[in-house]
Amino acid sequence: FVPFLFQLDKSAQYTKPVEDFLRSKGVKVVTLTDGVKNIPEKERVVGKNDGHAGPPVNVLMADRVYEAMRKQ
Repeated sequence: FVPFLFQLDKSAQYTKPVEDFLRSKGVKVVTLTDGVKNIPEKERVVGKNDGHAGPPVNVLMADRVYEAMRKQ
């Protein structure tokens, strides 16, 4: 997850400890930050009044999860 779609470094402060914990328990973690940074900021969210992930971010998530599942 990326809680702050416009502040990826700030998001990492929250997501990195979660990622580390999950990995320590043997959970496969699918990261998005490297892909999200390539999406223009205006396209990262639904709209200026709705901060939920926009379609390009959802496509990225779906592709990453699909690839992770396919590799198992």
